Amino acid sequence: MKKIFAAIIITGLISSCSKSFLETLPVDTITEEDFYKTPADAYQALVSAYSVLNWDGYGNIMLSSEIASDDCFGGGGNSDNGWNQWDKSIKMNDLNSDAWKKYFTGIYRANVFLQKVEKVDFNGDEATKKRYTAEAHFLRAYYYFDLVRMFGNVPLLTQPLEPGNYNIPQATPDSIYHLIASDLKQAAADLPATPFPGIPSSEYGRATKWAAEALLGRVFLYYTGYYNKPDVAGVFTKADAIAAIDDVIKNSGHGLVEKYGNLFRASADNAADYAGQNNKEGVFTIQYTYLGMGDQNQFNGNRMQVMIGIRGQVLAPYYKGWGAATVNGNLYQAYAPGDTRQFASIISIDGEH
Repeated sequence: MKKIFAAIIITGLISSCSKSFLETLPVDTITEEDFYKTPADAYQALVSAYSVLNWDGYGNIMLSSEIASDDCFGGGGNSDNGWNQWDKSIKMNDLNSDAWKKYFTGIYRANVFLQKVEKVDFNGDEATKKRYTAEAHFLRAYYYFDLVRMFGNVPLLTQPLEPGNYNIPQATPDSIYHLIASDLKQAAADLPATPFPGIPSSEYGRATKWAAEALLGRVFLYYTGYYNKPDVAGVFTKADAIAAIDDVIKNSGHGLVEKYGNLFRASADNAADYAGQNNKEGVFTIQYTYLGMGDQNQFNGNRMQVMIGIRGQVLAPYYKGWGAATVNGNLYQAYAPGDTRQFASIISIDGEH
């Protein structure tokens, strides 16, 4: 009898439900159609573009370029062939594919934001809309600058790719740098110009006017030097670069810490002298998290720090790592006698006694 009664209840429930009810998504599911409506939605989308900065490891341009240079050897263990291949310019394990995935993911998220932001109702708060949009332009330029320096000719994407439209030809570096300079000029015009240290701690890691201008100066130096050009793709001139850098120097509040060794916890004279992560030298500082600790499938944390740590040994004040990018002795000896930057920059096991 109980089974029959239960069957009647279930049948009644099903017959009373309309087709539209059955097609309704769960309340905790967010779809693209339901998103990009409120400022909170826009902020979440912007954070997703920022979060790619935290993807680290094999896609780190600093690690790959240091190993490929004469400054460092591949290092690592017997099975870490990828780093040795970078060192010797031997193609085997495609470690650079992580960088390709990282940067194009960041570019995609920035492009989606820029495409959808006009649908968001900011309730007349045009200042917030302008800031969010400028941050997305900054991030796209930042990702493209690393990408084009690593790979040279890459696809130029200013819109999210549509399904089935993935065969995008490579663009010339000139075209990429034109976009980078244009994005950064817009970002510099619209981002906050709050001088350091007036930036709230809750906004550490967000792009500012100073970050955009500093990156513009860096882009100018690299592009004009490497490609022997007079300006950045007709968008940013030498005079523009000088003005941008002068603005950062004179008005940003950023500057050098009193002592180089205080930038690093291990080389600071004492704990109180350590400048910390978000010190005045950091015009744009990535805010790494610890959430990926112990889980290599998590894209969180400064994995470069793990990769270059001392191989398998905890030698205080340093923690163990994988031993990548061991320093060439010639670089260590290049410092003049008594130059304190030598001890602050390079771990010498013999010199740690």
